[in-house]
Amino acid sequence: MPAWLFLATSLLAPAPQDLPAAAAASTQPPRCRTDTRRRTVWGLARRPALAEYCRRLSRAEARRGEDPKGAEEDARRADALMPGTAAPSVVLGRLAAERGDDEAALVAFRRAEAIAPESVASPVVMLTLARSLSRRGAFSRAAAVYRRLVPRAALMPQPAQRVAVLLEATYVVLEENAGQPEPPPEALAYVREASRVRHHGLELDVAITLALVLDLSGRRAQADAIVSDLRGLRAWAERDRSRYLIHDEDRILLQAWARTQHAPQAAAQAFSAYARDARTTSPFAELAARRAKGSSAAAVGPTGRRGGR
Repeated sequence: MPAWLFLATSLLAPAPQDLPAAAAASTQPPRCRTDTRRRTVWGLARRPALAEYCRRLSRAEARRGEDPKGAEEDARRADALMPGTAAPSVVLGRLAAERGDDEAALVAFRRAEAIAPESVASPVVMLTLARSLSRRGAFSRAAAVYRRLVPRAALMPQPAQRVAVLLEATYVVLEENAGQPEPPPEALAYVREASRVRHHGLELDVAITLALVLDLSGRRAQADAIVSDLRGLRAWAERDRSRYLIHDEDRILLQAWARTQHAPQAAAQAFSAYARDARTTSPFAELAARRAKGSSAAAVGPTGRRGGR
């Protein structure tokens, strides 16, 4: 079965109501999730380091945001207490990614996966891994992680997080397929699924991305119809909320899209600037060049006068 068809059927599967709660607990190793009432005195005596190991891991997770150095110290201490376990490497990988050291993060995640593949299977860990791979330009590997993550997007506790996962996956597979005549069908599947989520605050981001994917697919009329029906694009274009993008310069492209209705001249200039300065691997450069010409014509209008609202 093609990957995109498997994805489409997976997206339709209902999610259990307790999935967010399961996600919250999934970063703990199974040995630390065991009910303490089931631990006998003799069992603890046989493995005296287990309680301290679990305590250190729990504290490392709790300190990640406010005290990353302390969290790293706890994770390394846990690793020393029970060498050959995967959980400390997972914590160290997340810490490395959060401080921007994606290379160290990937090394730690590879170590954890080699010990216990299930240790990197929780949604929060998979997302961190996928983002590190994307930032390193390993788009095929990142796309493979997102393909496993997207069917579990309902595990993310907030609607905005679920939508961010779907948007990130969309842009990653577009990067993976840069240079192809059309984007892969899964890109459209991801963004359409994002459009079904409600109350997340990224509605315009989803709509602009959907228009972008449709235009890349040769469906320009549909793309234009989507953008023409949107409201609030002027304010949206002025703020920066597109953290789901892999490359910061792609924000120029989305802002140009947002200006096509109320400021076609500014849109044409933005499209032209993007096409001129785009990285050689950009999947959007050719589209931006076409849009620059079209927006310029719209800005001038049939009578030769500058138009726009």
